[in-house]
Amino acid sequence: MRIGGITFGKKLPLPGFEFAFLKKNTYSQTFESKASMSVAHREKYDGYLKLRNGKKLHLLQHSQKEPAMQQMQQVASQLQTEFRDLTEQKYV
Repeated sequence: MRIGGITFGKKLPLPGFEFAFLKKNTYSQTFESKASMSVAHREKYDGYLKLRNGKKLHLLQHSQKEPAMQQMQQVASQLQTEFRDLTEQKYV
């Protein structure tokens, strides 16, 4: 852990990468004033790196799919790991 430029604890190696992926998420934001309230729903694209120990690292968030996809493909290429596009997945 690193806080304010001071490192605490032991350095541990990353457990290895399973794959990199891009996922579409919906966020809502509420705006309130004395007279009214409104809610804005937005879609954002989040890029993650899944580690072999089952944990995920959040790498980026972008409002457009194409730039996020390009950045995640570049990360996957540099790490020599698989890239998966999970933006169109439907959950039942």
